[in-house]
Amino acid sequence: RERAGAWDSSGSSKRTSELTPPAKSPVSGAEALVAGPVDEEEEGSWPMGESSLLDSWVNRRSNDVRVKFEYRGEKRILQFPRPVKLDDLGSKAKVAFGQAMDLHYTNNELVIPLTTQDDLDKAVELLDRSVHMKSLKILLVLQGSTQVRLCPLHPATPTEPHPSHLKGH
Repeated sequence: RERAGAWDSSGSSKRTSELTPPAKSPVSGAEALVAGPVDEEEEGSWPMGESSLLDSWVNRRSNDVRVKFEYRGEKRILQFPRPVKLDDLGSKAKVAFGQAMDLHYTNNELVIPLTTQDDLDKAVELLDRSVHMKSLKILLVLQGSTQVRLCPLHPATPTEPHPSHLKGH
């Protein structure tokens, strides 16, 4: 049986003129489907691929944010309701790992300290824009620790070892 509402090669619907082809959404890289009234038998019969893209984008924007905490190789994934609050991340990290930690966002290329709510909001925005990332990755560092070098490509980072540790070199 032919799928109801399937698109023909011209991009128009075979079953109804109420459906319109995908339109670019204001969100970068995402496509939105625009539809008028849909007959009951046609409901849920979007062309393959388009509904999954829309569902993925809608679910990501409306559901909780997955946060993957990592400390010394140990990883924990927690869900946070939107809007994600920096204080909530810090307190959950403290409960999960037993001590207060500094939070650092990473996308495996960058490591950025999360010191303000604005920093966190920007990290969540990057997550929302990415089609590849499913969770916000947060590296945890002991508060006040200067032994960890987070950005090995940038030797003048604030996490560089304290000069007192470099005596005799």
